[in-house]
Amino acid sequence: MLVWAVLVGFLGGLILTVSRSLVLPEQFGRDANRIYLIASGQADFADGSYTPVAIVYRLLGLGAAPDVAAVLGYVLASVAIIVGIARSGRRTAGVLTAVYISSAFLLAGVYLGQYSKDVFVIPLVLLLLLLPKRIWWEITAVAGMLVYAYFFRDYWAIVAVAYVGFRVVTIWQVRLRYLLVSGALCAVIVGLAFFIVLGHDPNHFRTAVQDHLDANTIIMPIELVNQPIGGLVDIFVNYWLLYVPLMLPFTAGIPYVVILIGYVFVKVLPLVSLRSAIRWPSGATLDGVLVRRSLALMLAFGVVQAVFEPDYGSALRHFTPLMPLAIVVMQSMRSGTPRVGKALPWSWGGGSVEGVDQDASATER
Repeated sequence: MLVWAVLVGFLGGLILTVSRSLVLPEQFGRDANRIYLIASGQADFADGSYTPVAIVYRLLGLGAAPDVAAVLGYVLASVAIIVGIARSGRRTAGVLTAVYISSAFLLAGVYLGQYSKDVFVIPLVLLLLLLPKRIWWEITAVAGMLVYAYFFRDYWAIVAVAYVGFRVVTIWQVRLRYLLVSGALCAVIVGLAFFIVLGHDPNHFRTAVQDHLDANTIIMPIELVNQPIGGLVDIFVNYWLLYVPLMLPFTAGIPYVVILIGYVFVKVLPLVSLRSAIRWPSGATLDGVLVRRSLALMLAFGVVQAVFEPDYGSALRHFTPLMPLAIVVMQSMRSGTPRVGKALPWSWGGGSVEGVDQDASATER
């Protein structure tokens, strides 16, 4: 089933990439078109958000080659997905995981098979997947996040700091519910810092974008009291709604129930596989290290999304490059014998297997 999931997903995503103008609505290509106009010299290099991306595409010789840029972006995303599957060390996949893998390819075709800022997140994902398992190597990945923040999206500096925090905490196995609550509190702290240091409302960076946004899937502000408390409450509540957007059918209409189900599938399924701490592989194994790296970045990104994301479509687009990490989590959490010499065997019950102690508090060597 794993092979079929990869083949079907890859071909489906490739078809979406090369025929996007025929099968996808116009709004899926608005950002790409803006980057293209700047990169090809048809618009001024004055947009602080899109200009750095356009410059990179131009330096790569792709400024006036949208089709080539689209295919290369999709291929890079596909490589990350396949590397994630390979690094998890599993040659099979359950039904839900297989569907998730195919979905990762399809979403890559939709969001990454074009000019995109998010394509440049993929090298960071590959770093996390390919670096040796000792934790000190991850300084390289954190440095990459800061470089991405400097040139493309400055909020990735917050992602980098939050990643370090979650990565340190998850050296020890922590129940997922506590990690999620910690993420919500971190998002509130970020919003409070914006209010104290910059003088902005805590949820300013989301609502400011929404004032000029035309989207059916907008994230509705929930300001029950005056600022800054109202903004902090909004951030806290929408942190959870970004995992399960219960308000979406009411704000966008009943037809979006299908989108709601798909969105929840993409965002929540990896976390479901981590619902019990005793099921984590040991932090001394390759599987355990990859699970912790992947979880740390997904949680860190969740913090930022609660503060910045203006709509659920953008939230899904920005999460798409991280789906190889989600696949690693789901595959590594499955029962089975890991690769010999790469990871020690472990059990669902957290006990010892074949004489190997799988204590739940195992830390990295």
